[in-house]
Amino acid sequence: MIAGATATLLHEGVGHGVTAWLRGDLPTELTSNHLSAQIDDKLVSAGGTLVNFAVGVAALLAMRRIRSDTRRYAMWLFAALNLLPGAGYFMFSGFLGVGDWEAVLAGSPHYATLRAGMAVGGTALYALVVWQLARAIRDYAPDVRALWIVPYFAAAGVECIAGLLDPLGIALYVMSTLPATFGGSSGLAWVHNSCAT
Repeated sequence: MIAGATATLLHEGVGHGVTAWLRGDLPTELTSNHLSAQIDDKLVSAGGTLVNFAVGVAALLAMRRIRSDTRRYAMWLFAALNLLPGAGYFMFSGFLGVGDWEAVLAGSPHYATLRAGMAVGGTALYALVVWQLARAIRDYAPDVRALWIVPYFAAAGVECIAGLLDPLGIALYVMSTLPATFGGSSGLAWVHNSCAT
């Protein structure tokens, strides 16, 4: 629950919020679902995913130096809950044409080609992330499905409750919270299958 909530704060608060502030914009609203700012900015839109990727990769590398299996597992979960939604965002925006990366692509030349490439590339990236996460944990974690399923639903529960409090209402909840929560981190539910490969 803490890893998932922290990953969301990194996405919205640091990725979008700090990027907006550094670009001279004024964030006006921050929730678990969105950051509103005064100026539309493609870099701000991209910032959330980029921060999640940077933190997720750093956590995956850092876990190699941790000797305690419990702490290593905690760092692995933190990496997973940053990397999976990050990779999933490309699929989400590519296939559905909504979200942060839709805002990044909007108005670009060759939009349709870029969006199709983002959808296909995002799918491949997501599979690669799941495979890397499986490789990172399979040598020391017991083969217990609960290690992946329980955190998936715990993080999803926190995100769903937080999303209900968003002032933008149920439409954002359906279009953003639910797909990000259950889709973005769904790799946790099936990473177990990748541990054997």
